[in-house]
Amino acid sequence: MLRIYSPGLLEAYEAAVTSRATWVVEHRRNFKVALTDPRTSLDDLDAMVNQMDETLGSLLAVRDDLRELINGSFPLGPVRD
Repeated sequence: MLRIYSPGLLEAYEAAVTSRATWVVEHRRNFKVALTDPRTSLDDLDAMVNQMDETLGSLLAVRDDLRELINGSFPLGPVRD
């Protein structure tokens, strides 16, 4: 459905998920070691955390855009008891 209603949102979703998955795969093995190894520089840790934050930010932005698309296209109206 996204391919029809919002192909740009679908592309953003796929890019965000791919970026996050790539980050996880690249850092899964080394994340705990990097945090406990005293030789790990603060710059390396900052870069790792910044990449993690960027991928999370992309996922959250896509989530918000998808929510707006769904609410705008299929409004449920007020909730009634």
